[in-house]
Amino acid sequence: GIRQRLEAAMSGPEKVSAGRAIGKLEHIECKDTGFAYPGAAAPVLRGVRLTVSGQEKAVLVGESGCGKSTLAKLLFQYYPDYTGSILFNGQQLRDIDRQSLYQRVGYIAQTTYLFNDTLRSNICLGADFPEAQLSHAIGTAGLTDWVSTLPDGLDTLISENGKNLSGGQRQRIGIARLALRRYDLIIADEITASLDPDTSGQVMENLLALPCMVVAITHDVSGAFMKQFDKVYRVEHGSVTQA
Repeated sequence: GIRQRLEAAMSGPEKVSAGRAIGKLEHIECKDTGFAYPGAAAPVLRGVRLTVSGQEKAVLVGESGCGKSTLAKLLFQYYPDYTGSILFNGQQLRDIDRQSLYQRVGYIAQTTYLFNDTLRSNICLGADFPEAQLSHAIGTAGLTDWVSTLPDGLDTLISENGKNLSGGQRQRIGIARLALRRYDLIIADEITASLDPDTSGQVMENLLALPCMVVAITHDVSGAFMKQFDKVYRVEHGSVTQA
């Protein structure tokens, strides 16, 4: 699943595969992209056109079940059997080496999975990072003040799946993981779905502060953070139009 891929990409050694390596990601484009689940009577996505480049922030909106999350997973190379093209720096996404891709692209979902380990380990996921880089990531994620109140700081023990944390704290830890790795593209799938409006706005602002491309999915089109997006794409009945 997605979680296993994320853990392997964030903490595992680089693996050799037949795919092409990719350098700094500067441009992504969907050209007439479509996708159908095996055995489905109709495609869930068809004729998708979407472009994001530089440090643009794009958001996908639409009703539940319209295909937003499927498109997000396509961009994370979760389903390689799409039709049309998905181009990353002009390369067909399915031809790019997965491990190389996952050094450039981060993914955060509605629930950030946490381990029964220290806060530091939950952010670093077994990798070593300079303290300054870790502190910067924590600040970007809006966690600095909270960490300063913890008697054991980054050595504070987190319970399995963060049962001793709030939803906002869990999602900010997920954002800190992404900030630490300095991805070129972050795909955020309904990361505020289970949060109250105030916390949702704060967490989304933390995400949008990251200096990279962002493709976010949200059901909360009334949030004040919506005006911070450079592009808004509406997904409806499998089609995508720019608002």
